[in-house]
Amino acid sequence: MQTNRDLSDSQWAVLDPLIPEPSRRKDGRGRPWKGRRAVLDGILWVLRTGAPWADLPGRYPSYQTCHRRFQQWVQSGILKGIFEASSGDTSNPANEGHPQNRPIEIGRTSPL
Repeated sequence: MQTNRDLSDSQWAVLDPLIPEPSRRKDGRGRPWKGRRAVLDGILWVLRTGAPWADLPGRYPSYQTCHRRFQQWVQSGILKGIFEASSGDTSNPANEGHPQNRPIEIGRTSPL
């Protein structure tokens, strides 16, 4: 029985194009960005469990990183697009005609 509920490769293939790659600072300073998939898995873990951000398991990026990116993605509308894509929402023109326009179940990697 598989207990890992992180995104499968096929789920990530649908969501990957919806999350823009963060741009580096022009002066080249700062830390490299954590991977978008790992951050999204961390965000989904908190949303799925209802646990506080500080309880995020160590297999994910830091809770500060996940929470900051969650806030950025909510404010920019990226998270809304992720949830629309995961629900198969065709009312969004960006989803219309998309070859993978079917609901995906975030957090479930095998059928019931």
